[in-house]
Amino acid sequence: MSGQATTVEEQPPPDEPPAPAQPQAKTQPQEPTQQPQASSAPAPAPAAAAASRVKDQTDASSSTSGSMSRDDSKASRGARDATSGAAMIDKDDRRPSELTEQETETESETEMTEGESERSRRRNRSSSLRSGGMSSSMNPPSGLSSSAFPPPSHTPSTPRGGSSSYLMRHDRHGRGPMPQLEADKPWQQKMRTFRTRTIWTLILVSSFFCLLAAGHIYCTLFLLVATGGIYGEVIAIKRNVEKDKKMPLFFFLRWYFFACTIFFVGAKWVSPLIETFSLKYIAVDVILSYHPFISFVAFTTGFIAFVLTLRKFTLRYQFKQLAMVLITLLVVVVNSLSMIANVYNGLIWFVLPATLVVVNDVFAYIFGVFFGRTRLIALSPKKTWEGFIGASIVTMVWAVLCASVLEQYKWFICPQEKITFVPFRWDLHCDPNIVFTPRPYRLPARLADMAGLSELVITPMLGHAIVLGFFAAIIAPFGGFFASGVKRAFKIKDFGGSIPGHGGLTDRFDCQILMGIFTYIYYNSFVYTDRQEAVESILSSIATLSLQDQLKIYRRLHDNLVRRHALGSARAMPYAAEM
Repeated sequence: MSGQATTVEEQPPPDEPPAPAQPQAKTQPQEPTQQPQASSAPAPAPAAAAASRVKDQTDASSSTSGSMSRDDSKASRGARDATSGAAMIDKDDRRPSELTEQETETESETEMTEGESERSRRRNRSSSLRSGGMSSSMNPPSGLSSSAFPPPSHTPSTPRGGSSSYLMRHDRHGRGPMPQLEADKPWQQKMRTFRTRTIWTLILVSSFFCLLAAGHIYCTLFLLVATGGIYGEVIAIKRNVEKDKKMPLFFFLRWYFFACTIFFVGAKWVSPLIETFSLKYIAVDVILSYHPFISFVAFTTGFIAFVLTLRKFTLRYQFKQLAMVLITLLVVVVNSLSMIANVYNGLIWFVLPATLVVVNDVFAYIFGVFFGRTRLIALSPKKTWEGFIGASIVTMVWAVLCASVLEQYKWFICPQEKITFVPFRWDLHCDPNIVFTPRPYRLPARLADMAGLSELVITPMLGHAIVLGFFAAIIAPFGGFFASGVKRAFKIKDFGGSIPGHGGLTDRFDCQILMGIFTYIYYNSFVYTDRQEAVESILSSIATLSLQDQLKIYRRLHDNLVRRHALGSARAMPYAAEM
């Protein structure tokens, strides 16, 4: 005790301020290098020795603080102002290089007046860890038992519990825990999730087949409802209900722009189906004739209404929501409407791509649950290479099998030329497209010797099915990866909870959107050129023209056929008497 007090009294003169870099050394006296001489008194217990040492350090710090405060009143006032924190800027927010010398001295004195040796010990320990090694501050002082200063329960390189699987459960950049793979989950939890997903998958598949049996118009209505649900889930990610209550018209504008987009984009594919109604209803004829202008007026009206709803206290929120609405309309709604065109081009162009995505998703989950060990992509941590490869193989096989079955039924290969609301009518008739007509294909000599066949008779549709299957297996999953990135960016698990075990509509139809737009573009690029139903489409368009326009087309067509010697020049024209 006396030795320690003598050490504290031998300080520099009061007019010499202590060095800023030594406050910690003053709060904890150094240990004597030599062992004390043995005395007849028994040695104190480890716990009592530790308490005595802490008390001595506290007394030394208090005496040092008292002497310094008496000699330097200005520093004491600065210390009181720093501890009050009422009228000073928090210096903890500034870097050490930004603090003045006086502020550094004041902070040192304030720390010494606190008299908390435990805080000093922790500070020394943290600085030792940052320097890359375990310093002597983590070891108990000489002469004390380790029970008074227990070692830490874990080291920086090992998590609590010392599990070696820590690195497997965290990403390679150390940014935090990764979601557990399905194959690593306990068997009961795995089967519970699998059972829920299976039940709702069967419900969705059964509903899908019921819609197909009902007819084209009911598939179209389902697509419109699903598109609206996806749109609602996406724009609700950053929606603020309290702010929307103060701007009811702004909430209405979200769905007004959705309706305008449906009208502008959807009419392009629906107009050939409702042209027969234009002969009966003048309103339908006006809408079809001035559709682009009506769409422009509708969008302009919405734009003016949006500007009028702007409020000073919610400007940033409103423009963020407008950006979210426009991007969702472009990425989700426009692409989803392309599937409606696929329905009326022939149900096979809607059923085949949709089932390819479903099969790929189902078998990717199955292979991932039972065999998945290698992560596929960081954006979607539960996806595995085993599930991706296994599902791709099954998807390619399904593409060939499904196309070979569907192409045998006119209900799937015939396009519907008009809208009908009568359900469960399967009496479609048409001249099949040439892609559904079998053709002989000569095999290479070596392959012919192995197979025992010189040629193979198949339809070109099987080749198109293989292309669609490749896209569904390799490219379409990136739609799901994109959706996973959006969920990670906004820190949400699912877009919704409308489908138990699956999430929301967006979680289930993210790949379908990309697959639908690809099928529409592929059909119009490589299949529509061989479409024999184009004649019927042209005739239906001519039927909507006036009588004078129809006669003009007839004259030009007649003259063209005469020049080609398809008609006799002496054959009288029906309208010769009128001329």
